[in-house]
Amino acid sequence: MPGPVVPIQPTLELFTNFAKTVLERPLLAHEGILFVVSTEEFPAPNWIDRVKGETEYFRLVLTDSGETQHEVCICHSVPSKEEMVVLRGQEDTDAQAWPVGTKVEHRMTAGTLGTLAALDPIVDVCIFNAQVVRDGRFVTVRCFRFTRALGGFLDIELD
Repeated sequence: MPGPVVPIQPTLELFTNFAKTVLERPLLAHEGILFVVSTEEFPAPNWIDRVKGETEYFRLVLTDSGETQHEVCICHSVPSKEEMVVLRGQEDTDAQAWPVGTKVEHRMTAGTLGTLAALDPIVDVCIFNAQVVRDGRFVTVRCFRFTRALGGFLDIELD
């Protein structure tokens, strides 16, 4: 007989650059599995400790085409190339119904920045413009720079 169900404890955050897909099926507000076109660009979280429920995770943002509605989710399992198992309505957002074609993106969120700040004290934060190459041409982007107490810095592109 199986033991009691242990709640998921997202423990180690994973990151990618620009991972995105769209919903392949409608998503109801109470559902915890996203059916998407592809999960190939996203990380594959692993269990750290099944007994304690500790797992790797990454943050997803569900967004409508006009970017007026948002929902932050914690993804703690990618069981197939088309499925993501998530904790819905995170970071003061509400779990809501989403139609086919909704954008599903791995984005930096306020929760991500809180996690990073907790790892290493940040002694200075500034915003600056940087020139980067995109599609063979220079473009200007806005960035945050976090100077960290233990050395080094982290630049986060905003655009």
